[in-house]
Amino acid sequence: MLVPVCDVREFTPERRTAELRINLLPGNCTYNDVELSIVRRNGVESNLATAEWDGEKATVTAKGDGEFCVRAMVHNGAEHPQIVADIPFTATGLGAAYKDAFSFISANKLDSSNVTTNMIEDGAISNFDGRTVMTYKDVDFGKTGAEYMTVSVGACFDIPVEIWDGTPDDGKLICTAHFSNNGHWCGFAGQDFPLAERMTGVHDISVVISDRVIFGGIGFIPVQRAFDKNWTAEADSVYGDEYKITGRSVTGIGNNVNISYDGLDFGESGAQHLVISGATGNPMNQIQLRYTPAGGSQNTFLLEFMQDGGREQAFRVPELKGVNDICFVFMPGSKFDFDWFRFE
Repeated sequence: MLVPVCDVREFTPERRTAELRINLLPGNCTYNDVELSIVRRNGVESNLATAEWDGEKATVTAKGDGEFCVRAMVHNGAEHPQIVADIPFTATGLGAAYKDAFSFISANKLDSSNVTTNMIEDGAISNFDGRTVMTYKDVDFGKTGAEYMTVSVGACFDIPVEIWDGTPDDGKLICTAHFSNNGHWCGFAGQDFPLAERMTGVHDISVVISDRVIFGGIGFIPVQRAFDKNWTAEADSVYGDEYKITGRSVTGIGNNVNISYDGLDFGESGAQHLVISGATGNPMNQIQLRYTPAGGSQNTFLLEFMQDGGREQAFRVPELKGVNDICFVFMPGSKFDFDWFRFE
């Protein structure tokens, strides 16, 4: 027998964690192989909390508002669980638990649907009967976002799949995925499609399917930030003595200003050129490019941006490969308006 003992069942901003003990009866039982997971009330995996088991007790940490269960399972030496108990919890006042746009979002992790859905193995949904709108709330695209997505479907004929920012009632159609027959009658596979616009920040995403297919889920392909046009006001950090944020640019840059970007991935192909869009009130404005490879030491390369060189100026820089933190440093005497940069 499995008996849960917990000090709290409701999480708030003041109480985000709870201690959960699992008592196994009888006390001299042969097996104590407890396994924990976080699920919704319907048994689908949930991201609303985490549970860390140390062999005697678990620390349950709520991540966002909603109802969830800690599912405790004991195998009793068998391949599959022999005893299962769902311990319910609620969390309020914590805000949303975001879904990672760049991880695979299984079909069965939907937050709402206009009709009842039929969940099958591998987190998929099947047996669609008419127009079905499935909404996935709080999908986080981050600052850089995505311009392409992957839709996973099993179909023996060509079908359209609609992707909405929001819902069809009050949102915007961002993709009509014309999914080709892939011959998957008992599974699913992914195909990539372009979005109508770059998605950034947090959005509710709706998937609309009207045909009898197997829907496996969705995922989004991140923009390669290292080679993207990076606007300076959207940097990971901007600090210093003298500057202003003007729209997407950092202007009026004077003494001791640092503009930093974390974890830009240049891959194996790397980059050897840098384009900067900006303007200076000096005949020439020096900019320090500081780059720090993951696990390595900081390096500095000096750039000279000329007043009469045009708004966009290109520089050859030391080859950058792999993941690097990038920082643009402006020294005393600078007079610079910095729009964006792009590595090539």
